[in-house]
Amino acid sequence: MVYKSLNLGEKACQTTKFIIKTIKNLYYNIYLHIYIYIYIYIMIKKSN
Repeated sequence: MVYKSLNLGEKACQTTKFIIKTIKNLYYNIYLHIYIYIYIYIMIKKSN
C-alpha cells in the first residue's frame, strides 16, 4: 500500500514536470515567433 502511494506520487511528479516543460516550451515558441515577426516588420519598414 505504501509502495503504491509512493508510485502515484512519482507519477504525479513526472506529470507536473512534463506540464511545466510543455508550458515553458510553449512560451518560448510564442516569444520566438513574436521576436521573428518584429524583426521581419522592422526589415520591411527599413526597405520601404
